[in-house]
Amino acid sequence: MSDAGEMAAVILAAGAGSRFGGGKVMAALDGRPLLVHVLEAVRDAGVRRVVVVLGRDAGAVLGAVRAVQPSALDGVLVTVNPAPERGLATSLRLGFGLGAAAPVPAGVLFLLADQPRVRAAVVRELCVARVPAGTIAVAPRYSEDAAPNPVLLLPAGWPLVAGVAGDRGLGPLLAADPVRVVRVAVPGTNPDVDTPGDLAALAAPGVRHAASTSLAAAWAARVRANREQAERVREVPDSGDFYAPVAGMFVDDPRRSGDRTLERLLEIARPGETWLDIGAGAGRYALPLAIRVREVIALDPSAGMLDALRAAMDRHGIRNVRLVHARWPMATGAATPRADVALIAHLGHDVEAIAAFIDAMEAAAGRLCVAVMTERAPSASVGPFWEAVHGEEHVELPGLGEFLAILEARGRAPAVAFEPRPPRVFASRGALLAWLRNQLFVASGSAADARLVEEMDRRAVVAGDGSVRLSLVVEGRAGIATWAPLPDAPDQGAVE
Repeated sequence: MSDAGEMAAVILAAGAGSRFGGGKVMAALDGRPLLVHVLEAVRDAGVRRVVVVLGRDAGAVLGAVRAVQPSALDGVLVTVNPAPERGLATSLRLGFGLGAAAPVPAGVLFLLADQPRVRAAVVRELCVARVPAGTIAVAPRYSEDAAPNPVLLLPAGWPLVAGVAGDRGLGPLLAADPVRVVRVAVPGTNPDVDTPGDLAALAAPGVRHAASTSLAAAWAARVRANREQAERVREVPDSGDFYAPVAGMFVDDPRRSGDRTLERLLEIARPGETWLDIGAGAGRYALPLAIRVREVIALDPSAGMLDALRAAMDRHGIRNVRLVHARWPMATGAATPRADVALIAHLGHDVEAIAAFIDAMEAAAGRLCVAVMTERAPSASVGPFWEAVHGEEHVELPGLGEFLAILEARGRAPAVAFEPRPPRVFASRGALLAWLRNQLFVASGSAADARLVEEMDRRAVVAGDGSVRLSLVVEGRAGIATWAPLPDAPDQGAVE
């Protein structure tokens, strides 16, 4: 049979990764996104034509790869599945159409982006295997598990692609005709990454600390790349209080109903407790929690946010919230508050030193740590504007999946409940424009602002009451992660 250089490879990377918490193929193993590991295996095997099929988070995935290893995408044909929710089969057919195009290859390899330990040697073994006439596919037979991937589909099997359906891909079709499938015996395993625990388990035995460090380093690289991009396009000076101009957007009724995330937090809260709300903002969760518990310590670095919180306390007659104007972790020597529960809500995506942040959070919590975080960073909702306004793809911040992977690597066992995240609604077109200018660092009246207004009007959906939302919502679900701080959490010198 031919060697790997005469084959095409299709890497399927469009799945939502719901069990992982979203952002799976962007999650880091050994400091590199899962997708990069698979790309490296294919390249090392000698495959020259490579197709990657991405899903709705294509921009974020590409940004994550480029932030860590830009050369990984050199010469790679990237395509986007517009309807990945219809199953793996849609991605398989899409990728096959590009992989099998002229010049026609000797075969098409199918690989999964969530199998980062796939080996170049296995790919080469499949490509050079001796096969009888009429063979439709070549697949590995691992010595330590029953994983069927990657699969090399030969021309005799190409008509099967039209029959794939749902999320099973080629598996059922190959199983129905086993005589024409050649199995190649190879050592080891090829594990899937379905959950953050799976990702942590792939680190070498006994090197949990190294795995945690690697994941945190990849997280930091994403945050730095995002920050550097913002500074490169910034048209307005950094005021030092990013949220002050939009603090009013984060004010909410503390006695509201129908907010499932808040309801879950209230279910966790106990009446006699003290809660530390890190990044409390204008009190969206601090105020309703204060009605339930003994005290809430609301910490935030934004004076504008705390002013909005103070005004809301007065308006609603809530007195048991202690305001702390500080950044987390607090400065060395500062009197760091302690509480029964430490909470972060829609915070942390842009924290570069995420390990130190979690260390301080765990040191401050007596009973529980709670993190409310979206599958994709909140700023992802403006991602589609970046190319239109600034002429470049947005470097997306890390999300819930990467956060859970870090916790797992640290030996924590977070429980996660998911809730839908409703689309962000603005009171008026002007409010939406102010928020977008803030998020995109655009000055009113500039050429970039003109492009922003045009793009906003193209995407804005106006309701009958005059409120406005964007037509494209990409933040995904909110995950409420809870975990017990372990006794080995570093002592931060915290005091009451």
